[in-house]
Amino acid sequence: MSTDPKDAAYPLKEHEMIQANYGLTKREYFAAMAMSGFCGDSQTKTEIIANLAVKIADQLIDELNKQITTNQAD
Repeated sequence: MSTDPKDAAYPLKEHEMIQANYGLTKREYFAAMAMSGFCGDSQTKTEIIANLAVKIADQLIDELNKQITTNQAD
């Protein structure tokens, strides 16, 4: 099972679902978590922080998918 960056970070159970998708995606959640670590540095421009956070989120998803693929091959 791979990690899809568009999946919900906190998915609703089937009986809680309606036609809409609520909340953050995994990618958005991972980026927000990465961003929170950089926000203590008031000297860094917000554009740099946002771009770096998204790159970290994407890299995390890629690494998680690599590990899942490796574990399935074992």
